[in-house]
Amino acid sequence: MKTIKISILFLISVTSVSCDCFRCVQGTVIDYETKLPLDSVLITVEREPHIIVYTDTFGNFSFLSKKVGLPFCPAIKTSFEKEGYKKTIRKYSSCCTDNDIVILKKEVF
Repeated sequence: MKTIKISILFLISVTSVSCDCFRCVQGTVIDYETKLPLDSVLITVEREPHIIVYTDTFGNFSFLSKKVGLPFCPAIKTSFEKEGYKKTIRKYSSCCTDNDIVILKKEVF
């Protein structure tokens, strides 16, 4: 009986443990053909409507994603959009991603 109580207490403590999950992402968005940086690229994170970022004049971007109360740290799905270019989707699963290069291709009409 004592073993069962200890097992139940252990399971309750393990399943109720939660932590905060952080993902920080930095990088540059460039044009596929010219390899030049793209400014004003809209960057959004799926299921996190409060994260809306635009690239600066040098194509640079950075953002921090925080998820609270998760027992694991899931990957985040990020979209990069600019008028005249195909939308690009990236997944980030490491804690911090520095110097990521995102390449956008022009749309063909």
